[in-house]
Amino acid sequence: MNNYKIKIYNLFLPFIYLYTVFPFATKTLPSLQFALLYIFIGIYIFIHFKDAKILLYDTFKRKNTIFLLFFLYLSICFFSLLSPCAHFTGDTSYFTAVIIGIFRNFLKSFFLLLITYRFILDKNTLFEYFLKYNIEAMVLYICSSIVFIFFPNIKLFWQGIIYEPPGNLRFVENLAYISRFGLAGFSGFRQTFQCTICYIFNLINIDLCNKKNKSNVYNLFIAIILVIGNSFYGRSGLMISLALTILYIGYDLFFNKNYKFFVYMSLALISLFIMLGIFRNNRLFDIWYRWSMAPVNSFLEKGKIGTNSSDDMFRRMSFMPEWETFAFGDGYWSSPSGKGYYMHTDLGYMRPMLFYGVFAEILAYLIPFVILFRIFLYRGIWRLFAILLFLQLFLFELKGEVFYIQTGIFLSCFISISCKQNKQLIT
Repeated sequence: MNNYKIKIYNLFLPFIYLYTVFPFATKTLPSLQFALLYIFIGIYIFIHFKDAKILLYDTFKRKNTIFLLFFLYLSICFFSLLSPCAHFTGDTSYFTAVIIGIFRNFLKSFFLLLITYRFILDKNTLFEYFLKYNIEAMVLYICSSIVFIFFPNIKLFWQGIIYEPPGNLRFVENLAYISRFGLAGFSGFRQTFQCTICYIFNLINIDLCNKKNKSNVYNLFIAIILVIGNSFYGRSGLMISLALTILYIGYDLFFNKNYKFFVYMSLALISLFIMLGIFRNNRLFDIWYRWSMAPVNSFLEKGKIGTNSSDDMFRRMSFMPEWETFAFGDGYWSSPSGKGYYMHTDLGYMRPMLFYGVFAEILAYLIPFVILFRIFLYRGIWRLFAILLFLQLFLFELKGEVFYIQTGIFLSCFISISCKQNKQLIT
């Protein structure tokens, strides 16, 4: 494949990333359309198995790590089937959502890594391009939300085409959630943590550019867009991104002796908040502003980060179950009634505990931890990368269960970093 064709294909990669990360379907046979996506991914990986082996070569050399990951995954597979059988609940929702979800999300992420590898000129820049296209896909998604906000007729037209789960329809019509709509329909927790991951990717890009003495104007612009995106989709993501920004500024000042990012980011955020204040005269904008900025306003007014709803959520949903449930679970991940969550809690660390107990839950959380620890061992910028990813995972799990979705992208990052560090990719 010549260089010109590769450059043309590169223009389409962000859109491939966009649809793979945030797939959507029309109202006609949506399940079939989603199934076809995974069938296509499987066929693509099979056809290009030779390239897939090259990508996995360095990772599979670490036999202890791979063995441990397989052991942990098979262990939670076993407990996810044992728990409902032992408690006679018949609840297989955890197995279908989490166990299969880990594999499904890794398949998607590895497909994106593989297709990136095939369509870049310098194979040893795979990690950088993997970050780049994930970020650009997220920016495209945020842009779709902006279009839907300013052009309601386009939003109505798109709503009439795509499939939206029945439970999401009431959120789409809520004025307070006017910004929480994108190409995939109602956009909430999934979009906000993906936005935060891309924000971390962008921080790493900023640090890499600093080390190469390259301009960071573009990356700073992208950082602002990602912050805006987080303000669209979830307050938790917005606050976590701001916390990670403070952490990165501390790292940049202490280790790199670099004051530029601190100055530029401070000016950008101040300008952003000034603009938000100016536009508050608009009714719809004011509704969105009061919802998205509630934690920030709470911190400025009361000195604590949180809202009445979040405080109430933790009071109701975080509790110490009975010892038997704590140790072995009750065999329910979803409510026995078929609606909502078991014991009315959707906190990330509570649901698996109530399902199969704390011991199996620890095994589940060890999967992303082992991957991030392996990245951490590479030292240098990779330590910062692993720490930032771990912190956002820990904080998001206080809100909802995300580890099984994020594990795939963590593993793909580990694969690309392993290849980069050992320079085994064929150029």
